[in-house]
Amino acid sequence: MWLDDPHCRYCRAPIRFHRDAVLDHAVPASRGGGDGMANAVLSCKSCDRAKGDRTIEEWKDCLLRGLFRVAFSTESGKEVVCPNQTCQ
Repeated sequence: MWLDDPHCRYCRAPIRFHRDAVLDHAVPASRGGGDGMANAVLSCKSCDRAKGDRTIEEWKDCLLRGLFRVAFSTESGKEVVCPNQTCQ
């Protein structure tokens, strides 16, 4: 379960503190996803905000097409950046 591997499901950044984590809907609630544990994914707050109401498949597609990129910084942590304003 999540406690065995406390990393963001999307970017794999380690989640060290509960305040940095979000239980994201794999299938967004706005698109019919339930609130049960079967639809819950451990995510960092940056990825959760950037993913928005996309499904996991749509989010991965955005990453693969370069609409979003995940940048790591040892000083400030992790940031999710979107160079294409239309993907917001």
